[in-house]
Amino acid sequence: MLWGGGGTDDNDVFSSLVNIILAKIQDESEKEEGEEYDFQIRTFKDGESFESNEQLFEKINELYKRALKQRLNIVDEAKLKKSFVIDENKFSLTKLKYTVAELERFSFVDGKNSLNGKDILGDFFEGIIREGFKQTKGQFFTHINIVKFMLWGLQLDRLAIERVNNDLEIPYLIDPSAGSGTFLIEYMKFITENLKRRFKDKLAKKRDVDDKFHQWFMPDHRENKWAEKFIYGVEINFNLGTATKVNMILHGDGSTNVFVKDGLLPFKFYDKETAPNFLKQYEQDKTYFDKEINGQFDVIITNPPFSVDLDNETKKNVKREFVFGDKKNSENLFVERWYQLLKPGGRFGVVLPESVFDTTENKYIRLFIYKYFKVKAVVSLPQLTFEPFTSTKTSLLFAQKKTKAAIEEWNKLWSKYSNEWSALKTRCENLLAIHLEGKDRKKLPSVKDLKEAEEKHILARMLKDYLEEDDKRLSAKELIEKYQDELKELCKYDNDIKDAFGFVNTWWVFGEVAKELNYKIFMAEVENVGYKRTKRGEKPMPNELYRTNDRGEILIDDLPAEALAKEGGKLTALDYMRKIEWE
Repeated sequence: MLWGGGGTDDNDVFSSLVNIILAKIQDESEKEEGEEYDFQIRTFKDGESFESNEQLFEKINELYKRALKQRLNIVDEAKLKKSFVIDENKFSLTKLKYTVAELERFSFVDGKNSLNGKDILGDFFEGIIREGFKQTKGQFFTHINIVKFMLWGLQLDRLAIERVNNDLEIPYLIDPSAGSGTFLIEYMKFITENLKRRFKDKLAKKRDVDDKFHQWFMPDHRENKWAEKFIYGVEINFNLGTATKVNMILHGDGSTNVFVKDGLLPFKFYDKETAPNFLKQYEQDKTYFDKEINGQFDVIITNPPFSVDLDNETKKNVKREFVFGDKKNSENLFVERWYQLLKPGGRFGVVLPESVFDTTENKYIRLFIYKYFKVKAVVSLPQLTFEPFTSTKTSLLFAQKKTKAAIEEWNKLWSKYSNEWSALKTRCENLLAIHLEGKDRKKLPSVKDLKEAEEKHILARMLKDYLEEDDKRLSAKELIEKYQDELKELCKYDNDIKDAFGFVNTWWVFGEVAKELNYKIFMAEVENVGYKRTKRGEKPMPNELYRTNDRGEILIDDLPAEALAKEGGKLTALDYMRKIEWE
């Protein structure tokens, strides 16, 4: 009915429906027991309405505006005045009346059913999001298979049990580019299911833990109420941000920490009417060029928008707030934002385009990742993962934020090998000038007294892996003649990232630092992710991400690799991910 009739864009219908549901949630939440609801069509006894469509609009619109202020953290009065529950030019008052009539008999706040982990209203609304919102350039919803793999791959079940037992807290999670809220909702379900049911026996038998358990997960119809403290999300798209808010509420969370704003703003701009607000906290970080960080979150799971244009307000701030604020790739700014948000030791699991991992253009962000994070795993996904919406090749990156001491160790090594490269550069350039241009050795102090063996050692040190076994018999002059192009390239510094990494050849310096900080990174490439989506629908496929039992539960830590192989089973990416050690 709502999408029929033509003349209205899919996303206009979607946003109107979401806004109307938000107004209904506001009505149910603010009314005292026994008070008459505003979200209804008032009629005479014979059923005929005595409210005009215009009066109904005014009533629902007032509910909507209060919801924007109290539930979406929109406190700008000028913006509130210009906000309307529907755009009459795109969604008629007749459709508004029809929608209110259809929805008024349902309770969206108390009508949840958590039987067997199923949430009828939440699932209904997620279906609206999947089917009703038209996905656009750079923004694509992440399939549930990928989300579940990321949650289990980050070992958030173990982290949550450890944090509850030791700190009486659930890990704080944020998605700074939340989209429709998929990661937030699935984290909510994941924590509730695993702490309340599947692994309840792993919680400490302490009064403090038991008190927290009842505070967070009881009664059953409010079992997700813990999330209003521990889950944060930010989404710039108003329609999606509102949908995320509604989605969270329908799954039983107050959703007070979802911000309909750009995820790259300075932290001081994340206002809300109620405390606490961990997103608005910030301090300067000496190891991050004295820029502001937040440092309040344990976990980030996200799929940032790829190569989309920033809005004008964000552009004004990024050059001041980010080390690489002058770069164009939006996903790379989010990499910096993850560092800013996480606590030392915090972990992330993220979707990134393959180009981040292998193009020269993105070398600077790879260096940033290695400097500020310890990479745990890279899982390459098949091209079909986000089809038919996009065929962009993507990978999942899992990493842990370094401590201040670990970053300072990196800086120390970077400085050490930067100095060595600078000395080698001077000498190699002089040797090139002598052997290729016939310059007078006596006029070049850094090389004038060098012996043949010393020259060869300098050249070999600069060339490193370029050298072949047979090159040992070549003279210094012959080495220069053979590798003059490589030497000239190695003597160049990376001009576009000199402010962050110094006047050095980052490839050469990084190679030396990486040798000293050598550690294992799990790398995998999967061909099947359990589904294939087409414009006609979705069909099941083999799944190399994880295994499930007959009840659909993801199998973890159930069998050692040898036993699984003996039974004829095949190890999945998750079987390996569960063996990774997180500090």
